[in-house]
Formats: sequence, C-alpha cells, structure tokens
Amino acid sequence: MRSKINRIKAKGFISILDAIFGLMALLLFSTIIFSYFQNLPSLYDIFIYKQGYDVLTVLEYTNFSNPTLVFQQSSNNICMRLEIYNGVAGTLLSTYYKSGCDPSNINEKIAWRTFIDGNQFKTAKLAIWRK
Repeated sequence: MRSKINRIKAKGFISILDAIFGLMALLLFSTIIFSYFQNLPSLYDIFIYKQGYDVLTVLEYTNFSNPTLVFQQSSNNICMRLEIYNGVAGTLLSTYYKSGCDPSNINEKIAWRTFIDGNQFKTAKLAIWRK
C-alpha cells in the first residue's frame, strides 16, 4: 500500500514539474514573439523610406545636378535634406534643403546612395520626414 502511495506522489510531482516547464517555455516563446513584433517598421516608416529611395533614384538619373528642382517637384508634405560626400575621404561637399522646411527633424529617416560623378566616387545621404 505504501509503495502505491509513493508512486502516486511521484506521478503528481512529475506532472507538476511538467506543467511548470511547459509554462516557462510558453512565457519564453511569447516574450520572443512579442519582442520581434515590436521591432518591425511601421507602414509610415516603409512609405518614407520608399519615397526617399525614389528621390535618390531620380537624382541619380539626373546625376545629382539640380537637387532643388527635384525637391520642388516632390510632395508638399515631405521635407528633405540632401548631403553629398566625397566617397573616399568622407568629407561633406554640399548640402541641399527643400524650401519651406526646417533643416532637420527628430523623426527623419535616412537613405543612402553611392554614385560616380565623372571619375569620382561620391555618397549621397538623404534625410526625409513629413511636415
């Protein structure tokens, strides 16, 4: 009789231990999944990045010759700041701002593009944000 009671206690202990490990695994996986979803970019961020890369593509086709004209043709509620760097030394060569916008914003998104101007390697940094 005593061994039967000990077997029942052992089965109960194993069941409780199994339930505790199952809950711990569930909490761990839930934490991982929710932290992953918090790091996904918002639809707003994706839209802004896409517009930034589109502007950089247009500027690349025009050889970055007249960025202010491209800025004027863009949407009125989008602000931009373009910085052109020497690709080898990384020194700032020129900066262009879209008229009617503040020079910077806390919510700006950055898009980069490298290009060749003549025989020089250059880098363009476009900061873009909504008004």
